[in-house]
Amino acid sequence: MTESAPPAATVIDGRAVAARVRAAVAREVEAFVAASGARPGLATILVGGDAASQVYVGAKQKACAEVGVEGFDHRLPADAAAADLAALIAELGVGTNDQATLTGNVLEDEKILGTIHVAFGASAGIGGTVSVPIHLDVVVLEPTLDVGGTRVLDAGRFVLPCS
Repeated sequence: MTESAPPAATVIDGRAVAARVRAAVAREVEAFVAASGARPGLATILVGGDAASQVYVGAKQKACAEVGVEGFDHRLPADAAAADLAALIAELGVGTNDQATLTGNVLEDEKILGTIHVAFGASAGIGGTVSVPIHLDVVVLEPTLDVGGTRVLDAGRFVLPCS
């Protein structure tokens, strides 16, 4: 019986791989913009001055800039009034109903398991204090959502850490 040599290790250049991925994403973003006329964006809201959160949010915004995604970075002090935060987001909800199905009615669709519902603008009609002439509702299917630097949803699947 002869011993075989262990397989040779393959060295992977992580920076080169990351650069190729960013370039591919940038091409897809530009193709999306050309086809739709709309540029995708990422909004981040950071309340308070936690250093780790600042680095995390900064990295997300930098990554957006590198691939042509529009970044909307909002920073509020730790003692920000609820109305100031509500001016940025009128509503944020995570769908938890595994029986709900996509119907085209936002009031039903926002409940679908693994979706997020975000509304911007006026909140006075739903008990809030922001009174502006517009209220936009969006239901995102298969979203990725990070809260406080912790991944909560990944492509629409809950990934809550166990403690």
